[in-house]
Amino acid sequence: MEIDRETHPLGLANAAGDMRGLVIWYVAYMTVSLLAAAFGDREPYPSRVDGILIVPLLMMVIPLADILYRVARRLHTRYPGLWACSPIIPLFNYIAPVILHGRLKRWLRERGVPVGVFGPRRETVRLLHAAADAIGGELPHVNGDGLSV
Repeated sequence: MEIDRETHPLGLANAAGDMRGLVIWYVAYMTVSLLAAAFGDREPYPSRVDGILIVPLLMMVIPLADILYRVARRLHTRYPGLWACSPIIPLFNYIAPVILHGRLKRWLRERGVPVGVFGPRRETVRLLHAAADAIGGELPHVNGDGLSV
């Protein structure tokens, strides 16, 4: 029996978690970016504030890129790697997460999952996990070609 990964309750619960993570990492990334822009020096040499804020900003790029890649793959976008590189591309780093958030929100709603700005409510995610446990729990592992192994 073939399992549809897109409508399986565990797949939907994972998508809900990705949506919440996307919002949290994006807000954190934007906060540090705005702080760096507001308090950073405009001189040719970086100030101490720039040095202090650049470290958390660079540390946020990796988890944000990871979650953008997972969401882009889940939505079957053409170039998920480009979406993952968006946190280091000026201007696209602000637009890409918002675009993917909107697409993921629509994707979840099309599958019958009620979604707000931060994703589905915790109770909805719990119900999805319970439904997954009731029908067998685990999703099969899928390799890069989309084939079950």
